[in-house]
Amino acid sequence: MDQPFDLLLTGGTVVNQDGAHRADLGIRAGRIAAIGDLAAAPAAERRDCTGLHLLLICTSRAGGRGLARGLWV
Repeated sequence: MDQPFDLLLTGGTVVNQDGAHRADLGIRAGRIAAIGDLAAAPAAERRDCTGLHLLLICTSRAGGRGLARGLWV
C-alpha cells in the first residue's frame, strides 16, 4: 500500500454481490480503496466492526461512478 487509509473498518462481515464474508475495508478520500485482510495496514482512524454487517451497494448500474457512493458507520 502506497499511502495510509483515512479510515479502516476491521473485522466486519462484508455483504456484496458475491455473498457475505469476513473482510476489512480501507477508505481513502471518501471511497473504498481496498477490501480484504487489512488489519496490519496503516490508517489515520480505525473502527472495530466485529459483529456488524458492512453492506456494499454497487451504484454503477444506476448512474453512479463507484462501488459505493455513501458510507455510514
